Amino acid sequence: MYYKLIYLIIYVLYEEVTHRSFFFRIINKGPLKIELNANRKVLDEKRIRVMFKETAFYLFGKEVKRGEVKGAGVWDYMFSGSVVINDERMFLRVLKTPSTFVIAQKE
Repeated sequence: MYYKLIYLIIYVLYEEVTHRSFFFRIINKGPLKIELNANRKVLDEKRIRVMFKETAFYLFGKEVKRGEVKGAGVWDYMFSGSVVINDERMFLRVLKTPSTFVIAQKE
């Protein structure tokens, strides 16, 4: 018999766009902070190419590891627009990567 385990990890994700083709993704989960440095190139209104460069890990505010990351892919926008959830207006993006990302940003 085959069983598949499905799980969901929820975390706070911050995007800091420092240049048109350069951004950080910062994940904060308790004492852990992860910074992911990548280049991005807009291919068209529905797709972006993301090329990962470097990742840094912090524990209790102190950097514990930094290293080069190799990986790239095309992310497809499945949805991007303003929505109302629980009487609160948000900008919602749904991106198809190897996984599916749902990013809600309060307006």
